[in-house]
Amino acid sequence: MVSGQNTIDSIKIGGIKLKPDQQEVLEKANWGVYYQFSQKATDHGKPVIVTDTLLLAIGNTQSVFLDPYYKDNLEKARKQRIARSLKTRKMDPSHRWVDEVIEYIDATSDYIEENNGDPVQIYKNRKTQTVTSIYNAFVDNIMCEQKISEFNNWKITEEIDSIFGYLCQKAVVSYGGRNYTAWFTMDIPVNDGPWKFYGLPGLILKVTDNDSLFQFLAVGLQQYKGNAEIVRDKVDYEKCDLKTFNKFVDKERSKDVVSFYHNGYLYMTHKKKSIIYPEMEVIK
Repeated sequence: MVSGQNTIDSIKIGGIKLKPDQQEVLEKANWGVYYQFSQKATDHGKPVIVTDTLLLAIGNTQSVFLDPYYKDNLEKARKQRIARSLKTRKMDPSHRWVDEVIEYIDATSDYIEENNGDPVQIYKNRKTQTVTSIYNAFVDNIMCEQKISEFNNWKITEEIDSIFGYLCQKAVVSYGGRNYTAWFTMDIPVNDGPWKFYGLPGLILKVTDNDSLFQFLAVGLQQYKGNAEIVRDKVDYEKCDLKTFNKFVDKERSKDVVSFYHNGYLYMTHKKKSIIYPEMEVIK
């Protein structure tokens, strides 16, 4: 991706609701920063590198970090489920797990796995120094609020580098059981960054951990023309602590919705993923 300006008439960034009255506007977005997020995982026990493109939308005091394709993918999957259910009058009534009916799947079963992307959206309010992680789904809406004091303890060094064409300075911090190195630029004096990172006098363009498990790298930058808004769904959120939130999200991320036909029945259930991801926050 390259730097540029967005010319779309109206952009709503955040949540999964489609109607404007189902969302609240938190703030206008000024900047959009795309990051390539890479992490080392295992697939069937073998090491793999999983890469995603994520978006940080930044306003004057607030921001949201999310998968920019998740909302569209979720809606496509919903419509696909409706279309598939109309093709048969019979649904599997038992809601059994796939490993109990796996023998039904064959080349003619019209088998589909859903992978809609990252469901977690992270909102920051830099004025109140609050980081809010949200999981939105058609059924579950869960929220975890944090005051991360560690991000007041960045150690800025004299080292410099060029990241995405910007002169950057190095800073280090410890959070969630891991040590991180960040590169930030004073050319964009915004106190924000990818994931939960903030607290530096410039925009964070790159973050890596000392174990080389994770990397956030800026790959695209756009300045909105007053046509983008940071929004959040108007729903009743179940609030929980960080350990409970991460446990729930890990459980949901570990499975895909699958559907297939057999003898006129449409089976819709879950299948466990083979990929295991490392923990970003080591919570005891």
